[in-house]
Amino acid sequence: MPLTRAQIEYELWPGLDDVMGAYETYPDEWKQIYNVKTSKKAYEKISQPKLLGYAQPVAEGEQIPTDDGMGDQYITQFTHRKYGLKFSITEEAQDDNLYKSEFPQNTLALKQSLSTTKNTLAGLYLTNGFAGGTSIVSDGLTLFNTAHPYDGGVNSNVVSGDLSEATLNAAQILAANLRSASGIPIAGTLRKLIVGPENWFAAKKLTESQFEPSSANNAINAAKGLLPEGFVMNHFISSVPNSRPWFILTNLPGMRLYQRMNVLYNIAQDPDNFNIKVSSRERYSLGCYDYRSIIGCQG
Repeated sequence: MPLTRAQIEYELWPGLDDVMGAYETYPDEWKQIYNVKTSKKAYEKISQPKLLGYAQPVAEGEQIPTDDGMGDQYITQFTHRKYGLKFSITEEAQDDNLYKSEFPQNTLALKQSLSTTKNTLAGLYLTNGFAGGTSIVSDGLTLFNTAHPYDGGVNSNVVSGDLSEATLNAAQILAANLRSASGIPIAGTLRKLIVGPENWFAAKKLTESQFEPSSANNAINAAKGLLPEGFVMNHFISSVPNSRPWFILTNLPGMRLYQRMNVLYNIAQDPDNFNIKVSSRERYSLGCYDYRSIIGCQG
């Protein structure tokens, strides 16, 4: 049903002291996590091939061993979805409204809805990464898992415990020990810490204190300088009660958002009843094509 004059009764009368406009919302915080590329197809695929493993010893006069295991190993598909919203208002309600600039703020309200939806989906992809659902990666496991397979072993991108110097150190060790699909060591390092509001103070101390945080010891803060891009706070990292999740991006690529269609707005008048319809929409997909790009902790 369209918005009618009965629903904006007080906006039809002069003399209101004020009409509250839209609240300020958070910016596009998903950009702190995902690398953005445009797409012109229905979906995008990224191949993760397996390369050569270790060289083998060769005895005198013997043939050099062959490794025929190279080729595509995992394929990640990004399937774009459309997200949109609309509302309508009667011609009379639009004409008689004396406070059009305050309510309804047509495109602003729709912009905030679309932006918040994208921020929420981007955050949920991380927090759901421990349990599965839409956050299953190409090897068939959850995004954050202690048993991502490679030839001869498994990789882990999971840390346990509250955000601290010790858990940051554990994350640094995980990054340094990452292996490729063929088992070759990768030059993995930590890049940027992502925290929710509940971990802001801990992140501030860990990344900026010169000396060991929360300690009387005259010891250096080993975590200072460990994250070249510091930390960012993301308000859309939802958590279950008593949980304080945090995440670290590594120097390896893997987090991706494909923008298939930018935000479009449309304002049209229905010729049958002259109601005004305002709509907006965009189309995109997001996810991870290489779990090595991120380390997670449920807190």
